Amino acid sequence: MKGLLFPGDSFTWGEGLHMYSELPDIKFDEQGHDGKNYTPAHIKFIEANRFARKVANYFNTFELVRVSNGGSNNNAFDFIDNLHIQYKKNHMPAVGSDKVARSVEYRLKDFDYIILQLTDMFRDDIKFEYKDITGYCNIKSDESRNSSGFNYYLRDVFNNDINAFIEYYLEKLINNIIEKFKLYESNGIKRCFIHTWQNEPIPFFQNNPYLNERWITYEFNNTVYNSIWDLQKNKGMSLNNDEFFLNKKIIVHNGHTSLSAHNIQSNAIIKKIEEYEQSTIHSVQRRII
Repeated sequence: MKGLLFPGDSFTWGEGLHMYSELPDIKFDEQGHDGKNYTPAHIKFIEANRFARKVANYFNTFELVRVSNGGSNNNAFDFIDNLHIQYKKNHMPAVGSDKVARSVEYRLKDFDYIILQLTDMFRDDIKFEYKDITGYCNIKSDESRNSSGFNYYLRDVFNNDINAFIEYYLEKLINNIIEKFKLYESNGIKRCFIHTWQNEPIPFFQNNPYLNERWITYEFNNTVYNSIWDLQKNKGMSLNNDEFFLNKKIIVHNGHTSLSAHNIQSNAIIKKIEEYEQSTIHSVQRRII
């Protein structure tokens, strides 16, 4: 099997997993999104224990995850669409000769599967067009909605119904994801899979056959969970309620997924890939017969 691409946010990156190590300089009372609390050893431990590495190890291949901790859905697609600069950007800022350019580039053909984890659907500023204005707005911010002109757009186009706008925005975003997946699969990716932190995309996954067959859910204690958010309702699925720390009387101020949750996620992804691999084999056998 060729490589595995894991675009996502801090849940894919493995935020907080270094806390399970015996490494020095661990800060249990802070989140680490900006990297100021991470040593190189912390990051190596995270890379070794996050679900992306566990899946890659199972299939005896390699994984590629965004170097940056966190990010948005736009960042995830930028990562895929700019694979050719990822290695140079993060490891070799200066390339001496065009003759070695391929040796320091990733290409889509280096990978068999993309496993996209969606983050907060409204983390990115939303682009809108209203009369002669093309604006960008963080709809979670009243200040941004006022200063950008979005509230006028919401009033005139959606009759001040924010829920109607959200439905419109999500449908547009989901359609864009489908088009991206079709593009990647037409360019050599065997299959794009998708899973989600929050619950807004779930109705679209359930009602769209194309996404439904690519959707990864998680199974824990004989129950299927549709999102990371729902999986984390169980004790031990978050860093801040894991008995590993509670038994040591360590208070962790970090709500990201626990080591146990990463194991559950890796099993779900492995199962999904294996099911697709088996279906492909059976399809080939039927054609031969």
